[in-house]
Amino acid sequence: MSEDTHKTDEEYVSDVMARQSIPGVLFGSAIGAVVGAMLFATFGGMGATLVVLLLLPAAVVGFGAKFVGQPIGWKLRLIPATVALILHGLGSYLLFPSAIAIGLTPVSFAIAWYFSKAAMSQLEEKALWRQKHGFPTPKRS
Repeated sequence: MSEDTHKTDEEYVSDVMARQSIPGVLFGSAIGAVVGAMLFATFGGMGATLVVLLLLPAAVVGFGAKFVGQPIGWKLRLIPATVALILHGLGSYLLFPSAIAIGLTPVSFAIAWYFSKAAMSQLEEKALWRQKHGFPTPKRS
C-alpha cells in the first residue's frame, strides 16, 4: 500500500493549498503573456486569421500559470484568464481588426481559465469536494 492511502482529507487539502501560489500564478501568466504576444506578432506578420491560431496565446497563458503557480480555486484562475483577455483584446484590436478576432475575446478568457487549473489526483479532488460541501472524512481501515 502506498503512503497516500493513509492521509486524511485535511492533509490532502493542505497539500493542494500549499502547492498553489499567487506570485507563481502572476509570474506564469506574465511568461505566458510574453510568449502569447510573440505568437500574436508572428501570426499578425503572416496575415493569418485562423481561429485556432488566435486562441493559442490564451492557452499558452493558461499553461504558464498552471505549471508555475498551480492554481486550484476560481479566484487564482481569474488572474491568467484576465491576462489572456487583455492580451487577446489588444492583439485583436491592433493586429487583427476583424469581427471574428475581436468576438473571440471572451472565448480566450474561457480557454485560459480551463487550461490554468492545476492537475490533482482523484483523492485530492474528492477531499476538496468533501471539504467544500461539508461532508465528513470517510473512515479508512
